[in-house]
Amino acid sequence: MLYVINVILIKNYQFLHFLHLRLTGFTLLQEQLNQALAKAILISGSPLSLVEHPLWISFFKEIRPSYTLPTRKRISCTCLDAEFNSVQSEIKEELHNSKNLHLQCDGWSNIRNESIINFVVTTPEPRFVDFIITKENRHDAQYLSEQMKIVMEKYDTEKFFVVIGDNAANMRAAFRVLSETFQHIVPLGCIAHLLHLLCNDILNCDSVKLFLGQVTDIVKTIKKSHLLQALFTRIGKEKNINISLKLAGKTRWGSHLFSLQSLYANKVVLQTLAVSDEILVTTQLKNRLLDDAIFWVRVEKMINILKPIVDLITKLESNDPLIHLVHDEINNIEAKLTELLPESPLQKAEEQKVLKKVSERKQFALGDIHLAATLLNPSSQGCKLNCDELMDAIQFIYNTATNMKLDLPLVKTELTDYRDRTGIWSKRFIWEGVDQISPLLWWRGLRGTNSLADVAVRILSAPVTSAGTERTFSTFSWIHSMKRNKLTTERASKIAYVAHNWKLKHKKPKSIKGSNSKVENISSPTFTPSTSNSTLGKKKNADHPENKKKKKLTAVNLEDEETDTDTDSDSDIDEDISYADSSTGDEDLDEVNED
Repeated sequence: MLYVINVILIKNYQFLHFLHLRLTGFTLLQEQLNQALAKAILISGSPLSLVEHPLWISFFKEIRPSYTLPTRKRISCTCLDAEFNSVQSEIKEELHNSKNLHLQCDGWSNIRNESIINFVVTTPEPRFVDFIITKENRHDAQYLSEQMKIVMEKYDTEKFFVVIGDNAANMRAAFRVLSETFQHIVPLGCIAHLLHLLCNDILNCDSVKLFLGQVTDIVKTIKKSHLLQALFTRIGKEKNINISLKLAGKTRWGSHLFSLQSLYANKVVLQTLAVSDEILVTTQLKNRLLDDAIFWVRVEKMINILKPIVDLITKLESNDPLIHLVHDEINNIEAKLTELLPESPLQKAEEQKVLKKVSERKQFALGDIHLAATLLNPSSQGCKLNCDELMDAIQFIYNTATNMKLDLPLVKTELTDYRDRTGIWSKRFIWEGVDQISPLLWWRGLRGTNSLADVAVRILSAPVTSAGTERTFSTFSWIHSMKRNKLTTERASKIAYVAHNWKLKHKKPKSIKGSNSKVENISSPTFTPSTSNSTLGKKKNADHPENKKKKKLTAVNLEDEETDTDTDSDSDIDEDISYADSSTGDEDLDEVNED
């Protein structure tokens, strides 16, 4: 009898143990599915209420009846915190294994006008590392420098080399305070922001303001009238020109280029519209659109002036390390403007004023680190540096080597050999294909063979813009939108942190040369006066009353017509990420409103 009881107890224990394992395994699987679902919702920007929608509940019951969806509160609290901590741990480990770090920071205001400062660390790959809700704190130099110091201390201050932000006075003052504490830190201003200000210097000239006002009037006139807009669209399809007119952003001055390019690309459409018998336009507008000698020549010249600046902004805002290009590209901009401004719509006094501004912006932008990066570019070896710039570059390399506690005499010897291509630099295979790879990658391949390579990697990995932080703002505005205004600022910040870092890690590499956008493709002339005038004449004869029944004229009062489009408040140029709209790619710019 006792034996039977023991057997029953053993079997019951085995059954209970088996049941416990099954329940434990089911619970673990349930948690894994909850976390995977939460991750997908958070990163994709889906609403948290998705798990409470009856259709989604029914869908998950169909594919797995035993699975119970987590509540919205569980996703926004437990699952979000778990994912946030997981991403934070991954980034800390990644930055811990990196030898050279650079800090980007910038501030912005969210939809509730709450101030937030974002911090991005580059290795040179950017990582969104922290955010601060400043609340009642003022953004003065002392406060900003303290917050930067806190972020740097998390990842070892000795690893940091460059701190970069916009060119605001408080940010520059904060950098000075920080560099006084840490002698090895190099403060930099955002080159993209500086070039953006250069666009504003040109646009602020009275003659340019007057001309761009005329361009804006044309675009608004077409967009405000549904009749003109419909006719414009139809003519565009007939001419096989499917490019919409763009309005420039209020504070994105480089976007005036996109507006001018869209106008120039639609030249034949607009001139056909001006002489069309289907609709009447004002005499002033008609004369302007048909003025090939002055108006359209000015459009083309303004495009030629703005395009090099905006193209350089777009190029430098890439996540790729491009500090070795800054010196030569800024000089190229100065040379092009010196050549093009005499033929521009600017007056002589305005031309001199702009050239003076260009010189001032150049002096402010270029630092010793840019000169050193140019010298360490193996494809040019600083061949365009003058004597003073060359000495400053060499001095900066020596100072960097000293701060890195390297053998300075050895670095001097290696730098001499590098410039003369002697010693290890005399080997031919080292220089083969140097134009096909980035300088940073080239020097990384030489680490371990010389100390100069460690100095070069530290300098060449530095960012030249704070576009990385601008992109975090884009993610914030996408997550914390008008429709999701109930999210707390801290919760929205955590979601943006998780989503943005996931995008950075899973973003496909994109070459600079191959990243042509629609805007760039419409800059080439698509209209020649001689051929178009004959075409317009033929159409006018074809519509003559003797050959065809006269079409009904539709009088349009362009000033008083009611409209459903608020063209004064919204812009057709995307301001989603960067100073010059560098991330638009192949998206339709006309479908995205200004932030």
